[in-house]
Formats: sequence, C-alpha cells, structure tokens
Amino acid sequence: MDIGKILDFAPDTELRGENPFERTEIDRQKKAYGEPNSKKSKLALPAYMESVSDGVRMTEAEMEERRQELLAKAEIDNGEQEDMDEAATRKLFLLFDKRMKKNQDQRIKYAQKPEKYMNSEMDLYAHLHEIKQLATQPHLYPLFWDEDINSGLTLVNLISLSWHENSDIAAMARALTMIETLYDLLDQEEEENEEICKVLYQKYMEHDVLSVAVGTLKRMDETKNEEMEAAFKSIGLLESIIEGSDDQDIITKVANSGNFLIWLLERVRRRTINMVKVYAAEMLSVLLQGSEENQKIIGEKKGVDILLKQLAYFKKRNPKGQEEIELMENLFDALCSVVQGLYPPNRKKFLEDEGLHLMNLMIREKKMSRNSALKVINHVVSGYEGGDNSVKYVEILGLKTLFPLFMKTPKRNKKTGHTENDHEEAIVSIIGNLMRNLSGSLKRRLVDKFVELDHAKSERLLELHFKYAEKMEAAEEEVEQQAAILAQEGVEMDDDMAYALRLEKGLFTLQQIDYIIVELYGSGIESLRERIISHLSMRKSSLKQIREVVKDYADNLGDGENQEAIEQERNRLLELAMGLM
Repeated sequence: MDIGKILDFAPDTELRGENPFERTEIDRQKKAYGEPNSKKSKLALPAYMESVSDGVRMTEAEMEERRQELLAKAEIDNGEQEDMDEAATRKLFLLFDKRMKKNQDQRIKYAQKPEKYMNSEMDLYAHLHEIKQLATQPHLYPLFWDEDINSGLTLVNLISLSWHENSDIAAMARALTMIETLYDLLDQEEEENEEICKVLYQKYMEHDVLSVAVGTLKRMDETKNEEMEAAFKSIGLLESIIEGSDDQDIITKVANSGNFLIWLLERVRRRTINMVKVYAAEMLSVLLQGSEENQKIIGEKKGVDILLKQLAYFKKRNPKGQEEIELMENLFDALCSVVQGLYPPNRKKFLEDEGLHLMNLMIREKKMSRNSALKVINHVVSGYEGGDNSVKYVEILGLKTLFPLFMKTPKRNKKTGHTENDHEEAIVSIIGNLMRNLSGSLKRRLVDKFVELDHAKSERLLELHFKYAEKMEAAEEEVEQQAAILAQEGVEMDDDMAYALRLEKGLFTLQQIDYIIVELYGSGIESLRERIISHLSMRKSSLKQIREVVKDYADNLGDGENQEAIEQERNRLLELAMGLM
C-alpha cells in the first residue's frame, strides 16, 4: 500500500447545521427543544406530521392546530411533571396498548387514506413521550413486563414500534423515540436499581433489542440533528447492554447483531466528523479489545487500512476541541486492540499497510498524536509475533526517532492526559521489545546507541533505573497501607493483589529498564560494563538490585498459549540475571 495515499486522507469536517464539537449533548437538546419547562419549550414533531404519504400537504394553520393538539395530549406544559405512581403507570400502559392497536387497525382499514389514521398516529406518538418520564422512576420498570398488564407484553410492544408498517419518516420518528426511551431507561447508575436493570437487560436480550438498535442506526440520516441524536443514543443503548450484562459472550453477541461491528467500521470510515463518529470509534475499540473473533472480522474487512487512513489526518494536525481529541484517542485505541496479537495476521497487515511509517512520521511531527503513536509501536513490536515489525522499525530508521524521546521526556499533555510516566513506560518497553526480538547486526545497531556520545544513553538509562527504584520504595508503603485497610474490612491482600498494585505504581517500567541493563551488560562490550558498574557505585548501589528485579520479572512472566516460548524466555532472563557478577 502507498503511504502517500494514507497521508493524503482528510475527513470532511464541514457539517450541515450546528457543529456538534461546539456544543455538549445537553446544549444540543436545549437548542432543539428549548429550555426544559420553559414557555418556549416545544415537543419536536416528527417529519411525517408535516406531510402525508400521498403527497397532500398540510397548511400552516393545520400544522399549528395539530401541534397544539399534540402538546395538549402529551401534557407537556409549564411546570414540572409529577412522578407517576403504580396505578397511573398501569393506566398509561393499558392506554398505550389500546392506542397502538387502534393505529394498527386503522392502518389496515384505511391503507390508501393516510389522513384517516393520522390522528391515531399523533396519539401514539404523544403517548411515547408520556412513557419517557418513567426513565427517572426505575422502581416502576417491572410494570413493563407485568403479566397483569397487557399480558406482560408492554415492553415487547414498545420494541415492536421500531418495525412499524410505515416505511417513511413516520416510522423513523417512532423508532428513534423508542430508542431514546430505552436509552434513558438504561442510563441508571444507582446501586439500588442494579437488580431491576439486570432483569431489563435480560428482557432486551430475549426480544432482540440489539437488532432493533442496529436497524435504527442503519436508517439514520445524520444531516438531521434529531436523527443524529437518535444514532448516538442507539450506540449508547448497546454500550449500556454490554456494561450491564453478566453474559461473558455479550461482546460477541453485540458485535454480530445486525453486523454492528461492520457498521461501526463503515461509520468510522466516513469522512464526516460528528458525535456519532466519535462514539462509533469508541465502541469499535470496546468490541475489539480481547476478542480474537472480532479482531479477525475487522482485519478481513481491511480495518487496519481504514484506521490508518483515519489517523493520518492527525499526522500534521492537532485535533480541534475535546471531541476531536476523543475521536483520535478512540481510533488509536481501536488500532491498538486490532494489532494486539490475538489475531497475528493483523500485525502483518499493519506492516504491509505502512503502519510503522505512519507512526514514525507522527512521532517526528511532535503533534498531539505522538504519545499514542508510541503506544501503537509498542503493541506491534511486543511479544513473540513482534519480530517482523521490530526488524522493519530499525530498517526505517525508527531508532533515530525514538532515542531523542528517550533522552528527554516531554511534559505531561493536559489535553490528552498522557503523563511523563506513560511516555517513559512506552519508550523503555519499545526498547526492551526490540532487544528481545532483534538479532545479529540489527541488535548490534540498537546496542551501539548506548555506546555512542560517550555512553550518554547508558547514563540516561541508569538515571531512569534510580528514578523508578525510588518509586517502588514509595509503592511498598502504599501496598502496606492498602493491606491494612483491607485487613480492617476482613480481607487479606494476597500476593497477586500486591503484585498488581506494584505494577500499577511503576514496577513494569523498572523491570523493562533493568532488563535492558542486563542485555547491555551481557553484550560483550567492556566499556558498557565499566560505565554501568561505575554509575551504580557512585549511587552506592550494585548489580545485585538489578539482578533481583530481573529474576522477579522472569518468575512472573505468567501463563499463555505458547508455554514453551514463555519457558524459554524465562530461562533466558534468569541466565542474563545470573551473568551480573
């Protein structure tokens, strides 16, 4: 693939109407519907109420009359709506069933005369807005499937509106109202609602809400603000189902429902940048993480190439506004997930699609994308499948780009949230992976970097060793404090918990630093050995401390599918550690 084609890609940032990056979701809703409970607040009418399907158009007077009727029926007026009790909710659901059946009957009876069933559709539309107020009253949720109300089919009937017979804007408006209602119902975080929400998730899965939400997404016209909002909330509904489900296979089910995973990839591919694209990139990352099946699907659909083209836009440009920053980070997260190694062919595609070239150029440009580009490189050169990318990275002069960042850590990026520790961890991890995967003359080129300029990079490496060794001394105090807190709660901190906390506080970075040191010490270059020993002596330290860190690293390599390779690496590390004499 031509790297030039990737770099020439630019998304369409021109939107019709408002720019969603300039407003929050609440602001957009205020703009569309007015301030809540204000005199200016109007219920947005679906487009089908502005014209009928046989081409007969309403006059402005008729439009206003119908608007006022709808407002009256929906009881949307000045002042706050009171919470509904169980009796009122039962009545509301029974009336909903009658209105839905009436609309169905009239549609059959007056199939060729839409003006005859217009009022029943207005009633049904208004009723959905009345149901929406239940979103803030989760204690009433069980009534949606209460067997004594509509034979327990209220929720099923609500879902069925997404497949309403009308195939034009009317059905679209009702579908988006249904999705918005379900989205609001799911958006409850109070702990006391957990059991109710679990039942709700189960009902959604039983009645295939996944297909409903994906079907709605595929029909949305994002040039219309209300439909763009509906698409956003449809994705939110699917995310809520993933987060709230106890089903271990939920990610696969959501990804496969209505080809949702493919829809996300295609939506990310489109040039237009809006809040739906941002959310689609985030969901793509969620569905790819830890799923070999999903990574395979995206790889086979040229997903690596698509993600690289989207990210190329940020090579010479910093993202504008928080939403574009979020889009960029989500795209990087998705790329990291797809090349993380569960499906090895994707790393080959990344290599063939000139991914390393693009990441290396991003690092050179010193834009906001730099830290995330480092993270991607770290992913593709890691593990036992990182050999080809490691070789290619050295061949494209990646070391020349990498080591200036190793010598001087950039300051924390407040906009992306990347810290100095994040940067140092990525850099030393890349160098460690290169040390592990390279051999012969290419590895010698890497080792020689620590010799040139009077061993300046070796001095820097040892400075980082002492920095993170001090961090670990402080971390030990935190581990003891956390253990004491857990003990008061009757919980004992086991070795795995303590080790995970140490890794979080910087142990992994220290392990990578000390692994590089033992590689340099064992390289056979005498000047490197002398400089390492001299620097340690100046700080009243010794090789013993480094040896213990590397031995601990080897002992905790963990399990994996390739146990033979893991055991070989463990033995190699222990042999290097024992060479520090």
